Amino acid sequence: MSGIAGLYHLDGCPADRNDLEGMVTRMAHRGPDGVGIWLEGAVGLGHLMLATTPVARQDRQPLVHKAGDLAVTADARLDNRAELKARLHLSKRDVTDGELILAAYEAWGEACPEQLLGAFAFVLWDGRNQRLFCARDHFGVRPLYYSHVPGRCFVVASEIKALFQCPAVSAALDDAKIAEHLLVPVTPDVTRTYYRDVRAVAPGHSVTVTTTGVAGRQYYDLDPSRELRLSSDGEYAEAFRAHFAEAVRCRMGDGVATGAMLSGGLDSTSIACMAATLVGSGAAIPTFSAIFDAVPESDEREYQQAAIDRYHFPAHILHADRESPLSDLEDVCRALDRPNFGANLYIHWHLQRRAGGQGVRVLLDGFDGDTTVSHGRGYFYELKARGRLLKLAREVKAYAVFAGYPWPAVVRHWVRGALLERLFAVPGVSGLRQVRRRLRGTSNTPPPLPVWQRTMAPDFAERVDAWIVPPPPKPKTERLHHYQLLQQVCLTEGCEMLNMTASAFGVEPRFPFFDRRLIEFCLSLPPEQKMRRGYPRYILRNAMTDVLPEEVQWRGKKADISPSFLYGFRRYGRQAIEELIRQDVGEVGRYVNLEFFRDVGRRFLDGTEQGDRAVMLWRALTLALWLARKTPPDDRGCPAFRVIQAC
Repeated sequence: MSGIAGLYHLDGCPADRNDLEGMVTRMAHRGPDGVGIWLEGAVGLGHLMLATTPVARQDRQPLVHKAGDLAVTADARLDNRAELKARLHLSKRDVTDGELILAAYEAWGEACPEQLLGAFAFVLWDGRNQRLFCARDHFGVRPLYYSHVPGRCFVVASEIKALFQCPAVSAALDDAKIAEHLLVPVTPDVTRTYYRDVRAVAPGHSVTVTTTGVAGRQYYDLDPSRELRLSSDGEYAEAFRAHFAEAVRCRMGDGVATGAMLSGGLDSTSIACMAATLVGSGAAIPTFSAIFDAVPESDEREYQQAAIDRYHFPAHILHADRESPLSDLEDVCRALDRPNFGANLYIHWHLQRRAGGQGVRVLLDGFDGDTTVSHGRGYFYELKARGRLLKLAREVKAYAVFAGYPWPAVVRHWVRGALLERLFAVPGVSGLRQVRRRLRGTSNTPPPLPVWQRTMAPDFAERVDAWIVPPPPKPKTERLHHYQLLQQVCLTEGCEMLNMTASAFGVEPRFPFFDRRLIEFCLSLPPEQKMRRGYPRYILRNAMTDVLPEEVQWRGKKADISPSFLYGFRRYGRQAIEELIRQDVGEVGRYVNLEFFRDVGRRFLDGTEQGDRAVMLWRALTLALWLARKTPPDDRGCPAFRVIQAC
């Protein structure tokens, strides 16, 4: 995880070194191992190095082609290095990732991202064709933001704060993104940021810039039609284990200290234990875990300890219930360039700080293994659609028993729903249903407003209405359900947030469950490999035999982290909530109905409000605090600040 920056004066003004110095200075935390700047005519590239491999220490970026007409700055970790070297006929032993990207572009042009495997974001100047080419990896693991001011400039960087070194970039806020932050069901857009003039390069996309404009292109998407069929559970488990082991191996630090998050859940524990298996007895991997003395519903120390005892991990423990979800808020928001929407991000923040303090540079993280492997609950919809009601009843009952739900009620809900759907599919019955709906529509009682609409300031609610989208229909198969989950904006934003917070401590987070090969494999699996006899993510459990402690491998419902957030928010956030209740909190009043949140805040503090409305309160409060305290994005108080001067 390094930092990259680029600028292109579309009006032909020459790029100035001071301009790039200002950009990289704002991201100095991303590059403790070196800074590089390259300029040619109207174009400039900057690079900040965090070396996490021996070959990376030899990398000197921005890297310029020997002919002088191509230059690249890259934040990359490529997993198919050997394959690329062979295909590109590179005989040099220690080829850097920057050299591979430059050679790939020379060979395949703008199609080169399709040939790369791993986590990457890069900006490349093509002097031959007078264009700037930017690309981001398949799932958006590495961040990349840009702003285009037509006819004037195009600026691009790993972090938004660097873009505001160009005074032409407006800091006006984006209403749709703020609505999304406040849990309004707006149209999903992975390129949207909190600033109207700043966009993110979408995962699996590239952007080409010339003096005539900016063009984006999607180079990758998952294929939900592909289905894998093997002959036995053993073959599926063996194939999953091979993919998973390779995903972990590729992400382990080569020659630098590597640590692992260890929550006690299936995802992080599988990664830590697989990493220990791959390393063998030669080296111990430090782990970083959170425990909750005051909130036993959230505590998973028994599962953490099972892994620690088995692999003798040097364990670093955070008493998370002694920390506030609002702790270090200004530092967190400065790192994120946005309000903090992650209710549990404070736990990662403190664990990443500890990892950096222990000299860890690469931190393996189990973020969203749930989505990669899939719990398999889409299988229930598939069985219902196919009319296999007996099988549906058996699977739903087994899952309800596993999860600790009252199974008779759950089975009745699913089977009755399936029967009613089949009944209403009969033409005559369907017509009666439509008549009944019309009669209901003649009632003089207006339908209640959606909760989100009651949370909005009236003027803002009117503007927001144009962006509202209905929820997508329930997919009819588990594979389509899985594909739909993998398209969620929150996956990319989660990677971005964890990347930004870790970079504050000189740590590179790596996510084995975001390996393209592993995701494609899991998406192609038949539903029975994801949900079996009530066990969600069955294939992961089955494949981790002899790697995971058995009590983790076949554990039941995981601990609920939300009570720990509610406990910490109520205990340590009381002053901030009371300020929201007592006084006008400024700019946030343009967006939210303060009276609604004051009422929710009072009831939350006296213990009568929990759950969803408490999360809404959190979102409104973090937005208010960010708006009130955020550092101006063009803060002239920043050390070594330079602005891009007009010609």
